[in-house]
Amino acid sequence: MSAGLMEKIRNFFTMEEEDVQDDGDLEKPRWKGKLVSLTSSRHNAILLMEPSTIAEAQEVGDHLKNRAAVIVNLQGLDRDIAMRILDFISGIAYALSGSMQKISEGIYLFAPSNVTVIPTGLKNLAKDKPDPFLKRS
Repeated sequence: MSAGLMEKIRNFFTMEEEDVQDDGDLEKPRWKGKLVSLTSSRHNAILLMEPSTIAEAQEVGDHLKNRAAVIVNLQGLDRDIAMRILDFISGIAYALSGSMQKISEGIYLFAPSNVTVIPTGLKNLAKDKPDPFLKRS
């Protein structure tokens, strides 16, 4: 292959400027660009939040929409408010095809669909067992 052909192939894949002779009146601009990965380059993090109002629970939902996992601590809240917040965030997680995992009484992990949660070593946290934290007095 000739050096000119190899240079054109390299320029095509790297999107570098190329001198092109065009017979037309309009000059087509060639952009020098970079190849960018479509996957996120930032590190995934797990956020810890303690919402006490529905407005603060919306922030948890925003993080889930942005594909970040969130640990929610509802300990110390009035049980009715904690239940409303838990229902609200659970609905968001469900709508986004995410998941919810109880970590301990009053503490839950909400994960978006891009995060796989594998519960190993968690004892006495059966899904069918009611959470005494949310049990009405």
